[in-house]
Amino acid sequence: NKMRFKRVEKKDRKMAFFDGKTADTYDSWFETPLGALVDKVEKDLFLKCAVPQKGQKVLDLGCGTGHYSLFLAQRGCDVCGVDISEPMLNVARSKSKALSLPVRWVNASLEALSLDEESFDLVYSVTAFEFLSNPQKAALKAWNFVKKGGRLVIAVIGKQSPWARVYGESARNDKSSVFAGAHFYTPEELMALLPGIKGEYHTGLHFGPDFDPQRREEALRLEKEGVKDKKREGGFLCGIWKKM
Repeated sequence: NKMRFKRVEKKDRKMAFFDGKTADTYDSWFETPLGALVDKVEKDLFLKCAVPQKGQKVLDLGCGTGHYSLFLAQRGCDVCGVDISEPMLNVARSKSKALSLPVRWVNASLEALSLDEESFDLVYSVTAFEFLSNPQKAALKAWNFVKKGGRLVIAVIGKQSPWARVYGESARNDKSSVFAGAHFYTPEELMALLPGIKGEYHTGLHFGPDFDPQRREEALRLEKEGVKDKKREGGFLCGIWKKM
């Protein structure tokens, strides 16, 4: 399964797709009522898992347009964002400049990434591991960048969620869809990315893509219950590994 997806001109599918026009429109989802609600609950869970502290050295793998990199830079972290797509990074650079946030942006694939091992307090990746041709190898490389006492957080789209069903359907109907090569994860598959290393997972996004964002209180109630019970049908899975 690890070798399921063929490379697209040495770029992973997502990375090849997320060039050009997509980079310009990528962030507009977060400005829709549903997108803003999803963003809130995902970031709440991410913060619970990543526990970023001011002044920490942080590495964002597959940072895209810098959505999470800038979120953590605003919280006082020293952030390095890595992505294979130059157009995505151009958007990220413009955003960090506009916000006067000093983020180091690196254009590289995870495979070719050359940074000091054990030099980051927090290494994380949000919805990028669905699109890698060898996610287990990537996870081990990410783990090597974590310093002792630090943590790795990998967040992915949950396979048993209504979100994965909708994305899968869009891929079947449109072969050029970014999700055509995506692999969504069960909690067990997520944990298996780092065999032999003890980790834990949490689940978030416990309402579907057809949810009415005006019903915000209900969404937050569903979220609270789902997170507490670790419901498997969550659309956003977060794996955490702490390096002792």
